[in-house]
Amino acid sequence: MQTDGTTTGLSGRPALRGPLPAPGGHGPFQEKHRLGAWTVEVRSEAGNRNRLEDAWRVVPDAPLGRRSVHVLAVFDGVGGEPHGQEAAWGAADALQRAVEDAGGIDDVLRRLNHIVQGTGGSTTAVVVFLDPRDPCGGGVASIGDSALYTLDDGGHLVRLTAKDSLGPMLTACLGNDAARGHVLPLQIGDDAPLLLCTDGVDGVVGTEGLEMLMQTPPGAREAALDVLFDTIREAGMPDNATLILAYRGP
Repeated sequence: MQTDGTTTGLSGRPALRGPLPAPGGHGPFQEKHRLGAWTVEVRSEAGNRNRLEDAWRVVPDAPLGRRSVHVLAVFDGVGGEPHGQEAAWGAADALQRAVEDAGGIDDVLRRLNHIVQGTGGSTTAVVVFLDPRDPCGGGVASIGDSALYTLDDGGHLVRLTAKDSLGPMLTACLGNDAARGHVLPLQIGDDAPLLLCTDGVDGVVGTEGLEMLMQTPPGAREAALDVLFDTIREAGMPDNATLILAYRGP
């Protein structure tokens, strides 16, 4: 693991710099990054799906307007429709450029939507912007049913993003002219972690499983992630499962 903005995947190559194709195989895939005060763990696995239609990105020190932000994102390509993988990974590959070209957080999803429309597919998105100057502050842009969670002051799980779905049916996603999404400020507690995930994670383990993971002390979180994914596999892993866990500390 590198420190202070230089990120390295577990393969040893520089992580998430420039366009990258969807990784081959079903996984599991793992990355670990250090972004200033934040440690960021990434886990992803295709499960029983034929291919990985989830995507993710971790972008350190991206210029956004007049400031610099660390950016975390997960995308879930819409399965059952053509080009879900291309949509998710197209958005992931375009993320850094979209942030750099955007006038503000509310402009990032619009730029990503333009890219996704060019793939012929659709995808959800959760994009978190962390302010390096304020470890408790930042912003969030989201669309679809992928989620961002944190813990409140009592240590209980809180979902921060809207859920654009009616039962199993998405009501909004990137990939069409009607895509708008949601933008909100991010303000969390001093030691509160953040969890971004696709519905192959929270839809399987539920709020109790996620809360247990996030309540785990920082030094034990890698082992807790192993346990969480074991639980998803034991449940049959019916969907791609991808998460990013970010927390202050080593």
